[in-house]
Amino acid sequence: MKKSKTASPNLLPDILSKSANLYADNIAVRYDNEEISYREINRLSNQLYFCLRDKGVKIGKLVGIYIDKSIDSIVAIFGILKAGGCYVPFDPLTPVERQLYIINDCSLEYLIITSKKFYQLHQILTNNRFLKYIFVIDIDRKECKESYEGAEIIFKDDILGCKENGFTSRVENNDLAYILYTSGSTGRPKGVMISHRASLAFIDWAYEYFAIGQDERIGAISPFYFDLSIFDIFVTIKSGATICIVPQGMCGFPPSLTEFIEGEKITTL
Repeated sequence: MKKSKTASPNLLPDILSKSANLYADNIAVRYDNEEISYREINRLSNQLYFCLRDKGVKIGKLVGIYIDKSIDSIVAIFGILKAGGCYVPFDPLTPVERQLYIINDCSLEYLIITSKKFYQLHQILTNNRFLKYIFVIDIDRKECKESYEGAEIIFKDDILGCKENGFTSRVENNDLAYILYTSGSTGRPKGVMISHRASLAFIDWAYEYFAIGQDERIGAISPFYFDLSIFDIFVTIKSGATICIVPQGMCGFPPSLTEFIEGEKITTL
């Protein structure tokens, strides 16, 4: 007799939910003198989860993230994973043609973006044949200054109007968690598909091996479209520690990076 499939209780979206229960008042993420607690980031990701789910995101649906490294980008990652979706992070510094290539290559129906990026990509997003929903997560509907034709636009106030509690994990080990695109230096970029099982094998190993404590502060130096960002994000969150996001481009200026490490009291980089 064939067994029915059941969702695992210990996959990527559950990492934040568990840590929010254990370390509710700990600072989860710091960026540009702003910070957010585990309780708050869990609440915001739950609201995004319900909004995504209401718009049809389910197991295996691909959701693009076109956001600079920030607190919002971490919220987006966990909101997508909670909805059962697979996140596809964009490199915000590459030409818009590459962004369009990824949208078309993935047949992306969903894209999470900030207002600045939305205005930059306005022309290529208009009437794209794949996009159905664009989530502009940092401004309310009344603040939008652009008219738009094509995908339905969801704004910050739409997301914050969703429920805060009631998240239930639905994903399974072999479901896709994220797709990371290669540099494309030898041809067109290729999307590498990573399952929850594969990602967790690394996360669980790193969690045990490095034994990060809840009082530590991890310098998130890797871009979110690069595989070592998985350590920065998920191992830190699992440990109840703090992700200190290194500003974009700072790695090219050692004195500034040194000052950042000292100022933020980074313990692991």
